[in-house]
Amino acid sequence: MESGEMERDDFRRLLSDIGEMRMPYGKFGPKECPPAGVWICDLPVEYLAWFKERGFPKDRLGELLSAVYDIKSHGMDVLFDPMRQAHGGRSPLRPKRCSETEGLRRPKDREESRKSPKVCGICGVRGKVGGFKKLGHCLQD
Repeated sequence: MESGEMERDDFRRLLSDIGEMRMPYGKFGPKECPPAGVWICDLPVEYLAWFKERGFPKDRLGELLSAVYDIKSHGMDVLFDPMRQAHGGRSPLRPKRCSETEGLRRPKDREESRKSPKVCGICGVRGKVGGFKKLGHCLQD
């Protein structure tokens, strides 16, 4: 066996560990991607390349990130599909938009609705019809 090869059981263990690990910190950690961070198999290859240039962490997480980078950079991302199915799909890498969560609150009184601007139920931004679309908000009719 060559020095770069690994045994089948070791590879299975590596894939199992990758499937159980979420990014514990940074841009894709729990603080930025609640509640628990992004699964490391769903991290963008560009983010992993950034780690490769600057050096992976010197612990088990670094070993797993390095393996994920190698797998993705060789176009073998399909290895992670069974893990993604077990997790319920890919991890979202962007925060949800207002329309995907609560949407807009509207005044209940019809007369009041003509006078009052609509308010985003998430961030409280006020605006007129059509104005929210420019800000990235969606209107629910």
